[in-house]
Amino acid sequence: MTSTRLFLENSNSAEQLQFQNYLKNRTGIDSIIQSLLWLPVTPNTLTRELEVRALKNGFLGYRVIPAPQPDDELPYFLSQASLPVLFVSPRFEGSDYLGHRFELNEGEA
Repeated sequence: MTSTRLFLENSNSAEQLQFQNYLKNRTGIDSIIQSLLWLPVTPNTLTRELEVRALKNGFLGYRVIPAPQPDDELPYFLSQASLPVLFVSPRFEGSDYLGHRFELNEGEA
């Protein structure tokens, strides 16, 4: 997992296909890790830009849900930011989670 973290930190804005190809033999039904989600820390002011980026990666209709609100109860380390699912590997294994904000309580995401 260290190599995956380093890939993401040094990829200069990786795309879904790069993420999928990098993890191709590390995730999936025959792997110990069924799927891996990428949750970029996204300042609330950049939510729209993230949605546009997802669209460019082929995720039609991608939306951060629920949309960030000023009165969201966030963990202290996410002041005015969120953790929406941007990429998954394998691509379709966890696609139902795309856009969901994982910093919220399970019942809210």
